[in-house]
Amino acid sequence: MSRRKPTELKVLHGTQRADRQKNEPKPERVFPVKPPRYLKMPEYAKQFWKDNAPRLERLGLLTEADIDTFYTLAMLYNDMRQNEDAIKQDGATVPDGRGGVKKHPSYSVLNAVRQQFRLLAAEFGCTPASRGKLDLPGEQKEDELETMLKSTK
Repeated sequence: MSRRKPTELKVLHGTQRADRQKNEPKPERVFPVKPPRYLKMPEYAKQFWKDNAPRLERLGLLTEADIDTFYTLAMLYNDMRQNEDAIKQDGATVPDGRGGVKKHPSYSVLNAVRQQFRLLAAEFGCTPASRGKLDLPGEQKEDELETMLKSTK
C-alpha cells in the first residue's frame, strides 16, 4: 500500500490536480532554527538540526507540524555519527573472545541506522532521488550557454 503524498510535495513535483485535492491541514511555516529545549538532544543531533532546518524551511519543506519527525531524523544522524566514531576509535575489527577477530559490532547497527535515516530523509526531499523529483516554484537561472547565445545576437 502506498502512502499518500502531501499536497505541498505534489505541487513541487508538478503532479498536483485540483480535482483530487483534499482539504488538508496547512500548518504554519514556522520552524525553530534551534531545537526546542524540551528535546534533550546530543551534540551531533543539535548540529544536524542547526545545519539543515534553515535550508529545508526556506524551501517550505518544514513546518511546525514536522518538529517530531525532524527530531527523529536528527537523532538517527546522531546514532550514525556515534557508531562511526566507535568504529574509528576501536578499529574495524575487535577480538572475538576466542583468540580471533570479528567485524566491529557497530557496523551492523550503522547499516540499519543509515537505512532508516535515508528513508526518513527522503520524506523531506533530502536525498538526490527525492530532490530530483521536486520542481520548486520561483526564478529559474538561465543556462550559461543560453546566456552566451543571447549576448552574441
